[in-house]
Amino acid sequence: MNHTRLLRGVGLVAILAVVVTVMVWPDLQSTARADNTGYQSQADPPHEPNGWTTPERAFSSNNIYAEESGDGDQQGFANFGFNVPAGSFVLGIAVDLEARSADPAGCEIDVDLSFDDGSSYPSSARTAHLTDSEEIHTLGGSNDLWGIPWSAEDFDDGNFVVRLTNIGSDGDCDGGSLTELDHIQVNVYFKSLTDTGFQPPKEALESSGWINGDEAFVEDETYATSDNTNAEQHFKDFNLGVPDPSLILGIEVLVLAFSDDDAGCELEVRLSKSDGDSFTSTTEVIALTDDSDASFTLGGVDEFWGGAPWLADDLNAENFLLELRNVGPGGDCEDESVTSVDLVAVRVHYKPLQQTGKSAPAAIHEPNDQWDNAENALLESDPDATADTAGQIQGYSEFGLSIIPIDSLIVGILVQIDASSDDDAGCQLEVRLSGDDGDDPTDPMIIDLTNVQTIKELGGLTDDWGRPWKVDDLSDENFVLTITYVAGGGCVGPLAYVDFIEVNVFYKEIADTNFNPPSETHLPSDWATPENAFDSADPDSTASGDGVEQGYAGFDLSVDDSAAITGIDVRLKASSDDEEGCELHVRLSWNDGDDYTDARILELTNIQDTRTLGGVGDSWGRGWIGSDFDDDNFVVKITNVDPDGDCNTPNTFLDLIEVNVYFKLSTPQATDTPEDTDTPEDTNTPEDTGTPTNTATPTITATPTITDTPTITATPTITDTPTATHTPTATDTPISTPTPTKPLGDVNDDGFVDSIDALLILQYDARLITSLINADSADVNEDETINAVDANLILQLVAGFISQLPP
Repeated sequence: MNHTRLLRGVGLVAILAVVVTVMVWPDLQSTARADNTGYQSQADPPHEPNGWTTPERAFSSNNIYAEESGDGDQQGFANFGFNVPAGSFVLGIAVDLEARSADPAGCEIDVDLSFDDGSSYPSSARTAHLTDSEEIHTLGGSNDLWGIPWSAEDFDDGNFVVRLTNIGSDGDCDGGSLTELDHIQVNVYFKSLTDTGFQPPKEALESSGWINGDEAFVEDETYATSDNTNAEQHFKDFNLGVPDPSLILGIEVLVLAFSDDDAGCELEVRLSKSDGDSFTSTTEVIALTDDSDASFTLGGVDEFWGGAPWLADDLNAENFLLELRNVGPGGDCEDESVTSVDLVAVRVHYKPLQQTGKSAPAAIHEPNDQWDNAENALLESDPDATADTAGQIQGYSEFGLSIIPIDSLIVGILVQIDASSDDDAGCQLEVRLSGDDGDDPTDPMIIDLTNVQTIKELGGLTDDWGRPWKVDDLSDENFVLTITYVAGGGCVGPLAYVDFIEVNVFYKEIADTNFNPPSETHLPSDWATPENAFDSADPDSTASGDGVEQGYAGFDLSVDDSAAITGIDVRLKASSDDEEGCELHVRLSWNDGDDYTDARILELTNIQDTRTLGGVGDSWGRGWIGSDFDDDNFVVKITNVDPDGDCNTPNTFLDLIEVNVYFKLSTPQATDTPEDTDTPEDTNTPEDTGTPTNTATPTITATPTITDTPTITATPTITDTPTATHTPTATDTPISTPTPTKPLGDVNDDGFVDSIDALLILQYDARLITSLINADSADVNEDETINAVDANLILQLVAGFISQLPP
């Protein structure tokens, strides 16, 4: 198992988007809901190790138990039937154990995970602390990877295993106490890739060795053909529509082709991002046979064809080109064998990003007296800013970088500098960035100068210059760029020139709950008047002893269980009698105070000010799910601390405490048109994808699995926050969604029956939510059960496949 694949350690760019996923009709009950698989149970048979009694009893919740009393005895569980789309970024794993012990306290179950069918268990173990009452213990969560990277295929039934270890003699657990497990379930949280769908070309360039190249535009059993050895056919204008900026993750090519010969003939496939001036270093080879239905998929969700990095602009109609080369006759391929190609298509996997746009500085910054005419680099114009001595530094600031919302996750920073030197080689510029007014710059990136003034680029889409950034770091008050002239080595000429500097920041928007204060105090409750910290008004809540603790709850944080938690802020307005040495320690609980995170420390002074612990990318050392923030679960505990005895008068004052939770919802998984769809012979691929129509149709739309649409159609580009539903022009689906007159199906009671109602039913059926606003309208087929069948019927109505809901 290769766990060094591309983007495994990229912090998931977060990987971040504000749309939810809906199931694909009609197989609703087996498809992943939202951005997770839903809680799945094991299917027969049990998996090694088999050290427990009747482990199959844990396959469902029925108060019939798998049992074990031996200390250290282990049991494996597998075959969970997950459906994690290929190429998805795995965000977290939650394991639910419905269990109890004969002993009221001290007994435990350790849980660890395997991605190689139990050959190894590299995950960090999680522990369920049992009592003599049956409880559901949730281990891990939507943002907890259990200490290791994962890929989608790791969750296939032949790979993924959960191993339980009975801990029956530690601490207070009486040796030989019986552990009982009623049910084990696992939920995998993931981020599906955004892709273009397989798109055919609209242009075939002339070729001396191929005939009818345009017959490869659609699957219709009419063919582009060649019997010439090494004949090349070039295709363009694939209508890929990748938004700029985007992080390109991989490229796939689909080819439907065969040969007159049954073996030995080949097709070679190459890609170009420069209109054929140069090609990727990777050439994919197709071994042809005489099978006229043969389909070949080349590349993949993390394959760059030797052409990384790709930019959105590389994939437009002017630049992107695909080459087919007929290889044969020769070897085993018989002379004059004909190669026939029915279809060629390209799919691009990408992550859309936001950007500030290129911004120039408006001010010079300290050190600002070492370069001559430093202000000349503020605008693109001659003359230039110049340096003539090695080591000269110049700062620039006030770039006007506008990032909205302010809770965005910074992905990368691109710097462009137009520069040159008197010498033709050897001279350099060092470029550093700072997010605190120049005090703590990044390590330098290097520009090699020549005597030709050239625009040089440093950093890029996912390059954070070796440090995490907050939006505030990029404000005009904090962000500083410095350049240093390096004239050592072979640099002979004494002068360096800079004409202009520009910065572009790439980022992802993250949703948040906003800062909410508590409405309840919670145990431990040892501070005086703790309720005074509910709002920012005097008097304050106070503590005067080392180690005195106070809990707060009731923050009214609304986070959906389908969300992936990226970070938590705790904001406190506090002070101390002493000017230094006193501290507040802050911990968070997800289970009503039974357990807490490690402490974050706020160093106090005698000046009351507002400061924040945590951040948009800080999950306080654990994985969280939405329900952890419910008012009956989430608790903040603060502790007054005199760490070294330096806090002479440890009177602490707390005026306000607030919490903000950052999270991201999933991007819909792009749906490919099925390859086995019957294609009408007289159907052509639309020449134009059309302009999106603004309708009352919600963002979430149902895509039928089998339609009369040709095999390869223009698949709508799914963006992070689309405002309109894109309907391909060549399809039988009406543009406007019919609004039924009956109230049946209006689950959220907003006056419309639409895909949002279907999603709510699916979440309810998956136990992601516990109630519906208008439950009486949810049972649309009136079979006295609310389930995916009802959602299916609503989706059919929305898509226009039925004209009204039953009965």
